[in-house]
Amino acid sequence: MQKNQQSRLLLWLCGACSCLAIGCRPPPQAPQGLKDTARYLLREFHADDATFGAGLQGLMNWYNDEGHLLIGEAATVDNTESFSLDVLTDEDVVGLPLREDIVIEQAMGVVALANIGCSWQSLESYMVRADQDVVSEDWEGYQRSFLSSRSDFENATLSDDYARINEAIDPFDAEFDPAEFGSSVLMTDNIANPGPILFTDLPAYGVRLHLRHGVFTIDDGETGAVVALSFTSDPVYDDNGSSGLLQSYSVEVIIDQGSGQSLRLLALWNDSFGPGVESDSAIVLNYAVNRALDSADHLSDLCAGMIDIPDE
Repeated sequence: MQKNQQSRLLLWLCGACSCLAIGCRPPPQAPQGLKDTARYLLREFHADDATFGAGLQGLMNWYNDEGHLLIGEAATVDNTESFSLDVLTDEDVVGLPLREDIVIEQAMGVVALANIGCSWQSLESYMVRADQDVVSEDWEGYQRSFLSSRSDFENATLSDDYARINEAIDPFDAEFDPAEFGSSVLMTDNIANPGPILFTDLPAYGVRLHLRHGVFTIDDGETGAVVALSFTSDPVYDDNGSSGLLQSYSVEVIIDQGSGQSLRLLALWNDSFGPGVESDSAIVLNYAVNRALDSADHLSDLCAGMIDIPDE
């Protein structure tokens, strides 16, 4: 740990020298409120550390001011608005490799918030596993391909030593070298089968999922966090075409709260349809929120040893 502290001091000194030589950019301003912060974290997921960290600070500002009131609250027909997010815009997803025919504004958003009895490192160890259908009750089947080094990513957590991201990266560029930032960003492709949900039973579909972790300056202290970005590759329909998932995006944020506790925020935007049910219906939105809360309870039970899962 002493070595890592010395390394951080050296990086700080180098940054200070650079500021003296070429001038410093002002620190990025944290977004304000839940709705702006959720979209910011999606939009700036691959930004430099300072810009990305400003999103985490914005999240904690909102949580400390009012978000903590949503902890443990289930969504009902009477409080759907409390969990609703603004729809996405083209600007929010400009860095993602999406189909040209997607109408982004049709993806409706919700947020779920929970305290989980796990350290952020323990939760990360579940998030990186390839067998997500074993880890989570959300999937009936799951296949994962790693596009960057899983061992580099996990070793960084163990050593508390992460590659700095000083400029925005574009991991979808053919020239991008994932090894350069392998200790900070994990890239995966996935085939996920959700099984029967709500009004339909969709087949397996493709999901791009990236994980980003590190130690960020939050509330004037160094705080560990891991964040997952996911989005669908193509639309998926049931056998007769009466139900489908046209697009889906999510940002899952795990922030260290100390004493083996973590704050989890899951922001999810879906564009789906089914018999007599649309994406913006309270039934669909509340179902997404409460399913996410059940997932958080499941993770807490895993960490507490109340649920046994086999080694990977």
